[in-house]
Amino acid sequence: LGAHTQAPAASWWEGPMLLELLNFGASVSAGFLNATPLHGAYGIASSRSVGARTPVPFALVAFNGAVWTVYGVIVRNWVPLVVANAIGVFAGVVALWTFRSFADSKGALLSGQLLTGYTVAVFAVLAATRQAVLDPVAYPATKAAYGRFACFVTVCMYASPLVTLRDVVRARSTAALSPVMALASLVTSSLWFAYGIVIDDLNVWFPNVAGLSLS
Repeated sequence: LGAHTQAPAASWWEGPMLLELLNFGASVSAGFLNATPLHGAYGIASSRSVGARTPVPFALVAFNGAVWTVYGVIVRNWVPLVVANAIGVFAGVVALWTFRSFADSKGALLSGQLLTGYTVAVFAVLAATRQAVLDPVAYPATKAAYGRFACFVTVCMYASPLVTLRDVVRARSTAALSPVMALASLVTSSLWFAYGIVIDDLNVWFPNVAGLSLS
């Protein structure tokens, strides 16, 4: 009998082990990032004041979560895409309602408009993607176009803290910025960039390049 040469064992950074590690890391980090509006909502409720905060990041976290939850259903990626982003939907909406409850008339009006716009936009997304959600194989063009749209929404979410930069510069205070969200954005975009590369999905890794830059 000829000598049998055993193939070398795959390294931990190769194959399914790396995917599992990134899957876990991406799930935890995205869940943490998407839950950061709850930290803001707690601060608002505790102080009974919105302070220098703006509701725009809350709305974008909620909408980004809804968009990527739908994309996760289309590509049948329940973990981490659907689970992690469903957290963002819940946290963003709760934070918006909390902001509206404790804001002055101007802030309450803005947060109310954002809630209305969010609701309309989510129904529009569901209407536009209903066929791809039910049968993604039969509608590859819809899946591709929606993926590009989801990328754009994610870039907007990562850029949302920049809305407060004018107030930060004018007041010479960083009170309006959330270091928790900034750190969560940096860690999450790093892990999701790597996860997108491994699963070879442009729609997952591309927007996280922007996330790394903006964080």
